[in-house]
Amino acid sequence: MVIFQKIPFYLKSPAFIAAAFLSILFYTHTIFPKPQKFSSLILEKNIKILEGEIVSNPVKITTFGKPVYRAVFCPQKVSDGKTISSSAKGECFVFLPAEKIESRFPNGLWTAANESKGVLAEEGARLKLFVKPQENGVFFAEKVFPAENGLWARGIFGKIAHFRAECRLKFRFLLLTWGEPSSLILALFAAERSALDYRLSRDFTNAGLSHVLALSGMHLSLLGTLSFRAFRRLFGKKIALIFRIFVVFAFVWFAGISPSLVRALFCLLIFSVCDFLSIKKPHFLSVLSLSFLIHCAIFPKQIFSAAFMLSYASLFGILILSPLLKFILIRFLPYKITDALSVSVSAFFVTAPISLFLFGKIYPIGIFASPVVSPLVEFFMKISLFFIFLSIVAPFLSPAFGVIIETIYNILKRTVAFFASI
Repeated sequence: MVIFQKIPFYLKSPAFIAAAFLSILFYTHTIFPKPQKFSSLILEKNIKILEGEIVSNPVKITTFGKPVYRAVFCPQKVSDGKTISSSAKGECFVFLPAEKIESRFPNGLWTAANESKGVLAEEGARLKLFVKPQENGVFFAEKVFPAENGLWARGIFGKIAHFRAECRLKFRFLLLTWGEPSSLILALFAAERSALDYRLSRDFTNAGLSHVLALSGMHLSLLGTLSFRAFRRLFGKKIALIFRIFVVFAFVWFAGISPSLVRALFCLLIFSVCDFLSIKKPHFLSVLSLSFLIHCAIFPKQIFSAAFMLSYASLFGILILSPLLKFILIRFLPYKITDALSVSVSAFFVTAPISLFLFGKIYPIGIFASPVVSPLVEFFMKISLFFIFLSIVAPFLSPAFGVIIETIYNILKRTVAFFASI
């Protein structure tokens, strides 16, 4: 009995044991989620037309010397462009021409009088693509049109997808007067990095701060905490908890389903249910393990993505190693520095092998950059949210808010550049 009590608590947690066992099975490839490979009755090299639906947020990249948007596409119909057509199943990658997509954005070339030049290519949009096949289910779209039966599916799901796309587009226009800082706001609140300054994006990477731009627990925690505090005083704890859940669901719906954001959502939901039912809060590691199990069951395709592995590994490292490091460092450093540094070192120590394996490089400077930059980013987000709300209420004040936002943005930008240069 005494021996059992000395066993670490996480080795007694059924959720942790199940998550650890499942991780071993997945990452040793003992079991492997079956991928939904693209297939049709037409040879891939002969396909000239794809018709189907975008099932991910398009991401801007540069390939073959030109900017394009990469998206996961679910074809329902394919054709050789002549006489043969076939149904299709599975998923493939498509690269959409940037000029076609961005013509709908602020400062784009699209006008209401010539709507056919622009396509609102967001998740849920149904498109007809004239493509050039590459290899392994990858297609370059040379021409992009709405699907023959409409850009959005009929029924409630099509209307929801259309509404989301319009909301994301209007969010761009709302930030139009704020200039360069608006690109960072888009990245932090809409997972949209297409407008982000290349040098700033590169500096975040070189400073070991890529996780700051990835929507995750920090973003959900900020929105959830602000909404909970605002409504608790007015309606009480339980109503505030319900509203917090609604806010975080709305944010995930708006920003898109990314592995780190889904992980944060599941963890927050588990804690919220415990609070609502007045159940004693479980240990965070048990919650993380349960989140992992639910995540694998609902989104098995994300298991082998870098974002999934790094998100869970970093939080696991913080929960396991941070208390020990804090106990050691507290003797030599002030508490606030010890707390931030132990978290950074713990996350880096666990994620470094994964980063080396996946990308062939690591950025140790992130250990020191993260405790400095993360609070700055959180402050930038809070101010941005507050000014966005005021700009909706009083649009004439938006230019003045833009000056303040730009000042904070420049401080943040120079701080990130400093750590990147090291």
